[in-house]
Amino acid sequence: MNIDTLELFDGVKNVEFTELAYCEGENAELLVFTLKEETTEAWNAKARKLNTKTFIEAFGNSPENYDEVLSWIHSLKEKEVPTAV
Repeated sequence: MNIDTLELFDGVKNVEFTELAYCEGENAELLVFTLKEETTEAWNAKARKLNTKTFIEAFGNSPENYDEVLSWIHSLKEKEVPTAV
């Protein structure tokens, strides 16, 4: 195992190293890790927070409720986006 390899992952929050395993093809011990995924609820909470923040930046005031934010987002999706020729 090379310490420099571990340093590559400093600050990474969604990787959990579980063990070292010998790999015959590489003739070396390799790090075994698990990717930790957030729950759907956590992703949705982050999206809601970012959507609301973006709404406030665009309009300069807080929305009355989250439905107002969603309506704005859906209106953006409905606008025609120019395509490259």
